Amino acid sequence: MPRRTALVPFQQGDLDGLCGIYALINAIRLATEDDTRDFPDAAWQELFFTLLLEADAVVGTVEAVGLGIDPKPLFRVAQAAVRHMADEHGLRLTITHAIRRGEPRTFEALLCRLTELTQQPRSTVSNAVMNSSHIVRYRTLDLSKHTRISKRDREETPSH
Repeated sequence: MPRRTALVPFQQGDLDGLCGIYALINAIRLATEDDTRDFPDAAWQELFFTLLLEADAVVGTVEAVGLGIDPKPLFRVAQAAVRHMADEHGLRLTITHAIRRGEPRTFEALLCRLTELTQQPRSTVSNAVMNSSHIVRYRTLDLSKHTRISKRDREETPSH
């Protein structure tokens, strides 16, 4: 009889769709690191609970936890984070879309916007790659460590 592999414990994200909320919290932590480094875990739990309440109001708890939160409602949840951080901690945050409404959705437009953001102190750009129901890869860039972004800086994929 073949030997069975050991059970692997589930991790956050394996059974729930809260990755967008975690992505928001991690982006905020990175952008505000100088001000929030000494925050107790309880402060981040309060933000988490605030975002859960907003997610419930926007899409409902079952959908948020079971299916995740699409980008448009997630942006509304992000605005609750902005209010919470201002009201509870006196920190002013701005969360915007990478491409503004009405702007062309091109690589050049995205580069212009990212270049604009890099000029602002303590900027963070969060990039979430999503499949149909879940963020499958998440990366946050600390723009304070980069002085310029140009078209040459992107990686080219060799064609075969």
